[in-house]
Amino acid sequence: MKVIKHLNRKSTFFVLLCAIFYIQVASASDLKEFPQLPSGFDNEFRFNNRFGVKGKVAFSAKIKNFQRILVLDLDNRRIYKLIDGPGNNSYPNWSPKGDKIVFTSERDGNMEIYLASADGSQQERLTKNNRMDDNANWMPDGKSIVYLSEMPEPSRNLHTNIYILDLETKKRRQITNFSGKNSTPDASKDGKLIAYTTNRYWPGWDVCIYDLEKRKEYCPLSGTSTYCRPAWSPDGKTIAYSAGLLSTVNGYLLDVDTQKKHDLTKTDGSDYDLTWSADGEYIIFTSDHEKKDIYNIYITKVNDNPDHEIYPLLTAPYSMRYLSWFEEQKESNNDES
Repeated sequence: MKVIKHLNRKSTFFVLLCAIFYIQVASASDLKEFPQLPSGFDNEFRFNNRFGVKGKVAFSAKIKNFQRILVLDLDNRRIYKLIDGPGNNSYPNWSPKGDKIVFTSERDGNMEIYLASADGSQQERLTKNNRMDDNANWMPDGKSIVYLSEMPEPSRNLHTNIYILDLETKKRRQITNFSGKNSTPDASKDGKLIAYTTNRYWPGWDVCIYDLEKRKEYCPLSGTSTYCRPAWSPDGKTIAYSAGLLSTVNGYLLDVDTQKKHDLTKTDGSDYDLTWSADGEYIIFTSDHEKKDIYNIYITKVNDNPDHEIYPLLTAPYSMRYLSWFEEQKESNNDES
C-alpha cells in the first residue's frame, strides 16, 4: 500500500517528487511473495559511456513494483544487483572508501537505515524504532552517517529532522530541531557544514545549510521557486541542486562564496539526484523527460559546456533514482624528483 503525505505547496506534483516522502509498507504476505530479479534483467538497460568515466554508480530501480538497489559498474560495463529485497530498498550511498554502503529498507515494516559491505553482504540494521528513518549519507570521516528521522516525538510525526549516528558507539545526535520536513542531508568535505532541504518557509521547498561549529542555519536557496536535494562538490565550493516550478525541474549550481547561481541541465522533464564525479568534472542525474516509461541517467560536463549538453549514460524502462557515485581517488605525488 502506498501512502503519500500531502503538503500544502504551490505545486503538489513537484513537492512530492522533490521530497520523496512516501511509505510503502510491505506486509508479511508481500515479503513472502517477494519476486527476486530474474537472470538477464540487465538486458533491458542501455549503456553509453561517452566520456569514459570510471567507478561504480549505485541507484534504485523500481522493477516488478519493488525498489531494488543496483550498481552500474562503469569500468566493466555491466549492471548487477546489490540489494534485492526483501521489500523496498532504496537511497544507497557509498562510504568514502567505497567499502560499505548505507541504504533505506522497509523489510521490517517501516523505513529504517541499514549498512552493508560493498558487495551487499553483512547487512546490519542501524536504526531501530517505529518511526521513519531515511536519506542516509556519510560524514566525510566514514565513521558516522547523517540522516533524517521522525524521532523522538510521536506527536510530531509530520516532522522530520537531521541526525548524526556514530557507527561504532551507535550514539545518535540531533542536529536540527525544526518543524516541517527537513531532509536529504549532505555534508561538506570538511564535515563542518550540512546542506539539506526544508519545507518550513512558504512557498515551496528551500535549501538550507547548518554550521555544526556555530550551531546556526542559513538558507542560500529560497524564494518563489522550489529548491531541493543539495549535493556538495568535492572541493566544497559549489552545491548542485534541483529547482523549478510545476513539472519542469532542472539542475543548477550554487557558488557558496559568491551566492551566484548557474544553469546546469535543461531538459523537458524533471532532473533530480545530481551527483558529482570525484574530480568535480562531471555530474550525473536522473530524468524522465524522453518518453513514457523510458527513464535515463544522464551525464554532463560541469565546465566548458556553454550549451548545457547532456548525454544518456544509462537508459531503462524502469524508474531510476537516488544515485551514488564512487571512484577510487588518485593519490597525488608530492615527492620532489
